[in-house]
Amino acid sequence: MLEGEAYVGVGDTFDESKLIKWSAGDYFTFAVGTPHFVLTKDSSPVFELHVMGPWQMTYANPDDHPHK
Repeated sequence: MLEGEAYVGVGDTFDESKLIKWSAGDYFTFAVGTPHFVLTKDSSPVFELHVMGPWQMTYANPDDHPHK
């Protein structure tokens, strides 16, 4: 996290009880294929994403995709 804060949880389905707060300066990593979810309450959080190789985002529930 570069600025602001976000809440991150691991699992196939959003579960607010699993959220962990991350603030500016914090970081997290996931193994390839780890299902996870993110919630932001701050209107302008800034993330920096580092990936190796091809990368894509797959929604567990395709109806959640914001472009639909």
